[in-house]
Amino acid sequence: MDKSPLVRRLERRNFWILGAMLAMSPLLSKPGFTAGLAAGGGISILGFYSLQGLIRRTLTLPAHKARLKVVAYHYIRLTLLFGILALIFSQRILDPVGMLVGLSVVVFNLLFTAAVDLRKIRLEV
Repeated sequence: MDKSPLVRRLERRNFWILGAMLAMSPLLSKPGFTAGLAAGGGISILGFYSLQGLIRRTLTLPAHKARLKVVAYHYIRLTLLFGILALIFSQRILDPVGMLVGLSVVVFNLLFTAAVDLRKIRLEV
């Protein structure tokens, strides 16, 4: 199944946003923040790709099987994410604020894309 233009745009923009944040980060903060930002952004983008894969695999399943698979996936994913974040924060491996900002890369992208697309729709009407 080919990806839609919207999904391809979101994928590219995730990397552009993370790249821009990483480029500006050393100028505005300490090195630990930049490392946390990179790790959080990477985790966020990986989560975006894994969610795409889950959606593709479950679209062809019957509803009751798809529901079970999605719920199980999210519990496993959240448990793993919580474990990784707990380890990183408890051992003070990365800056927590940088990590949280990095984890928001996909959210920033979705909000930006929604605003741009809404503006395009309003201009067409």
